[in-house]
Amino acid sequence: MSLVDDFIGAERVLAVSSRCHIRFETNSFVVEARGEDRRAVVPSGNVLALVLESEMTTITAAVLAACGERGIAVVCCRRHLPVALSLPINAGWNSAQMRRLQVRALRGDAAGRRLWRRTVRAKILAQAALLKQLGADSAQRVQRLADDVGLDGQETTEAQAAAIYWRSLFEKFERSDEGDPRNGLLNWGYAVLLATIGRALAALGFDASLGFGHSSRTNAWALACDLMEPFRPTVDAAVVLSMNKDGAIDAQAVT
Repeated sequence: MSLVDDFIGAERVLAVSSRCHIRFETNSFVVEARGEDRRAVVPSGNVLALVLESEMTTITAAVLAACGERGIAVVCCRRHLPVALSLPINAGWNSAQMRRLQVRALRGDAAGRRLWRRTVRAKILAQAALLKQLGADSAQRVQRLADDVGLDGQETTEAQAAAIYWRSLFEKFERSDEGDPRNGLLNWGYAVLLATIGRALAALGFDASLGFGHSSRTNAWALACDLMEPFRPTVDAAVVLSMNKDGAIDAQAVT
């Protein structure tokens, strides 16, 4: 298992998700696994942001100072979601610029509605693609509904597609049934997906609370909730693959 994860090509979001110690040496971040003979050396010039996902990670003051000098944001997470953000004082971090661009892009209700229409349509198309992959006859019906998504009334079309989708995906299934272990797996997968997108948004300087589809004063991750919608069927597919021929959850497949 790698000590660090990459999100963005040449300019890396350096994500540390295991129990490690990070120090700064010769213009590079040195990530060392605790109790193991493993280390990773990442040149500081390649790092856009540092994400500390594991609460057991420790870093030196030299790392924080190096990040400040080089314009690298540091994101601290708890339970996999960002709770603190350290930004450089003088270096050219793009957080303010990203927020200005985000506000400008969402100026007016029409812009948000257009983005939400595209998001809902992409989600329904992803649902249809999964059903087609599984050989379900309802795949074409769901795909046709994607063309019916308009600027208004997306909720109705989305609900229609969802009813067909869940009925085709699982037998004897209600999404609201908290006692169904399939719902437990789905909720867990969605939480992981939300945390992954939330960390990336924080690292890139976006305001995760400023969404275009989900709107609530108490939702600090409205934008992450918006952006995860088209990727939900990826989680659904994983749950389907975790089931055996009898429709029961295969514990070995889940782990």
